[in-house]
Amino acid sequence: MANTQPAKYTVQLGPTVTPQFAGELAAYAKHSGVSASTIARECMEDGVVKVRRRIEREHGPVPEKLLAYFVAEAEERGNRQVSRRRAYDERTRSTGGEGGATAAA
Repeated sequence: MANTQPAKYTVQLGPTVTPQFAGELAAYAKHSGVSASTIARECMEDGVVKVRRRIEREHGPVPEKLLAYFVAEAEERGNRQVSRRRAYDERTRSTGGEGGATAAA
């Protein structure tokens, strides 16, 4: 059955971090019973407030057009990723195999 829920987390970021930071995130996730992605998102969402204040203090507010451009670009990337994933899921469900291959003859 197809997933009918609208996708919320569609854009994957791939920053590298120190082993200390990665370990901390993993420990917080395990300790609180959530995924490391949930903890990482929380860190980024809370941290962007601090970064925004510093950037605005040092460089002024980010121009709305610049922000809108990058948000739209990220939304497009995320939508493409969701479409690819849903198409893959549909292929594997309809064929019973990995990537659309049948188990065969």
